[in-house]
Amino acid sequence: MKRFLLASLTFLLLAAGLQAAPSIPLQSGTPVSFNLAANSLTTSYFINAASSDRFLRINLDSSTAGVNIGMYLRHGTPFPDSLSGGRPISLSYIEELSHYRSIGPDNAEWLQIGRTGAEPLRAGPWYLLIVNLNLAQGTSIPASIALTATLSQSEPAAASFAVNFNAVGNAQQPCSTSEWFDNTPATPSAGNTGTTLGAQRRNAMLRAAELLAQELQSPVPINIDACWDNLGTGNSVTLAQAGPRTLVTDLPSMPRKYTWYADGPTARLSGTAFCKALDDDCSRAQIRATFNNQVDTASALGAVGFHYGFQASTTSSPDFITVALHEITHGLGFISLVEIDPDSGSDAGTKFLGTDDIFSAQLSWLQAGQLRPFNQLSDAERMQAAAAGSGLKWIDASATNSISNPRRALPAPDNYVQLYAPNPISAGSSVSHIDQDGFSGELMRPFIVGAPRTLSLARPMLDAVGWSNAETSAGIDPVPFGGFFYDPRHSGHGIEFSPVTAGGDVYVLIFYTYDAAGNPEWFLTSGRFLDGRFLPEPDVNGNSLQRFTYDPTRPSGQRQQVDASVRGRLRLDFVQAANAPTCVAAAAFSGYLAVMTFTIGDDSEQTWCMQELIPAGLRPSVDMTGTWYAGPQDSGWGLSLGSLPNAGSGGLFSILYYYDGQGKPRWALATVDALSAGSTVDLLSRNGYCRTCALPAGFPAGRDSDVGSISFSLQPAGSAGSQVSYSASWPGIEAGTFARTASPLTILSIPAADQQPQ
Repeated sequence: MKRFLLASLTFLLLAAGLQAAPSIPLQSGTPVSFNLAANSLTTSYFINAASSDRFLRINLDSSTAGVNIGMYLRHGTPFPDSLSGGRPISLSYIEELSHYRSIGPDNAEWLQIGRTGAEPLRAGPWYLLIVNLNLAQGTSIPASIALTATLSQSEPAAASFAVNFNAVGNAQQPCSTSEWFDNTPATPSAGNTGTTLGAQRRNAMLRAAELLAQELQSPVPINIDACWDNLGTGNSVTLAQAGPRTLVTDLPSMPRKYTWYADGPTARLSGTAFCKALDDDCSRAQIRATFNNQVDTASALGAVGFHYGFQASTTSSPDFITVALHEITHGLGFISLVEIDPDSGSDAGTKFLGTDDIFSAQLSWLQAGQLRPFNQLSDAERMQAAAAGSGLKWIDASATNSISNPRRALPAPDNYVQLYAPNPISAGSSVSHIDQDGFSGELMRPFIVGAPRTLSLARPMLDAVGWSNAETSAGIDPVPFGGFFYDPRHSGHGIEFSPVTAGGDVYVLIFYTYDAAGNPEWFLTSGRFLDGRFLPEPDVNGNSLQRFTYDPTRPSGQRQQVDASVRGRLRLDFVQAANAPTCVAAAAFSGYLAVMTFTIGDDSEQTWCMQELIPAGLRPSVDMTGTWYAGPQDSGWGLSLGSLPNAGSGGLFSILYYYDGQGKPRWALATVDALSAGSTVDLLSRNGYCRTCALPAGFPAGRDSDVGSISFSLQPAGSAGSQVSYSASWPGIEAGTFARTASPLTILSIPAADQQPQ
């Protein structure tokens, strides 16, 4: 049993979950059976993959009626068995730690992991956490479980695309299905053996789904609801329409974070059926394709109707299989989610819910000889790009270099695939199609000419939105230097974030901020830093960010206690933070970025973009940056220090964490221009502003008041002999003085010289 519990560090009260080494190695292809009680989980099982393995399939089944089991999988490090103190681990915390999951609403789960995506199959241990999900339902049924994990050195057969001809519509999405069963006699032709109009329609639809499945070679199935509706008549008739049913962001298996993916590629990247990755309704299709039931009537195209043959049409009849391939491809994610309808008012040019989508993330606007990423443009500029004619480019390399790209031999940027961007904008076609000019014969042009039956250039374009079968390497997760971070939009608030165990496994975070009245207050949390993310575990009250009170009359080691009246949670994510909507303004920042999401009291789910205050490259060679404290003999207070890039011995930025006369947590700051032993500087308390308020004009001018003094005698971080003296007198109604004289001081965090960030 390995226990990450640093309770002796009483300034911090660190804790991490209990973790027993998984004890049961699975043998490839050999089933194991076990019972799992209700309200319980097991982390006992793992399987070791070799470097030659290309595919892992895991099946989890229960023969027990009425249970709902779930399976979570991660590479490299096991799941914890429980939280500190032996408390049960929550499903939400398990989900934070998992790389894959299958949590469908039934008792049969499965995962298929290959060498693609953000978490490809690679050598080493893959750890399972299996849960009887009655844990969440409050029932008491034990589950009899069968588990099989199979490793293979070859790729599996591609899954089929299932078509549902009995879909149910609603007022928002009408769906007529009688057309699939029309008994009007029809003569078999062009390879379609149907003898009724309905049978020919079904055969043609199934053929389109078969052709797509063959090209995509998806290891997971995709379900399509097939519908008909009156989509109008006229000279420019809409033959069909389709799109994804659901949009998903930020599953760990997605290569690009903070980005919308369609549900089809979400399933493919998740290694399981969509309903099992999202605990969704398994009867719900990923795509709804609707065809115009007027096309086969004289009112739409005269006497010309759909051609349902398996061989391409040689007449003017629109080719049904081509139309179906085109529309289903939109449903697979070949679609921009940016609002480009000029009539959409203030929404014109906006991203869907303010977040990038994976299709639009591949686009750039060629303006005055400069390529500018489409997703980094202003809303108005995106509308200009959508009407830029030849200026809207698809810049993903796989499509650029594809043999299907007729411009691949041209110099950049002329070699990029060109998107349809007419002026004026065509709201139903612009941006989400390959340009009509210069790309003849392409399936995904806005107007179908002829009967293309292959994805062609759309195939590598689909790769970029989540359908690639190319091998990938696992990304290197960022491991930042410890130090100060802040969001410039909330200047004056900040965090000090540092590792406290060798190897960077456990970190401590101190959030210095202000309450609703602008008074300084601070919060503390600690936890594991895993996969580029800081994931502090919740305490017994469900809080992972804590405020403390202090009573000097309590025994040593008990003077600092958690304030249970304050609700708080926090997580910090350094992975691809520049993609996050909250970090749009910081995209050009060259240091470490992190998305901090926190809840404190009524300030719920606040999202800030945190960047380094003093980047490591600017610090002096003798770097004192880190969390310092007096040791367990004098618990409850501490310091965050940051070395400044000043001449000579360097300067020092300091935050002192102390308490007012009523034991409430306060902080004061001090800056030393040139650090020398025994130098005394002022301690300043700052009148701030609330966490949800706008940055006041001119901040912090005129907001600092002198509350005392502090002097340092510091040895290099990690060496003995450092001391601090200070006196801080809180000026508010909770007046009180907190002081120490020649207090011993030691660095709690790993010294900067010993950190090895990536």
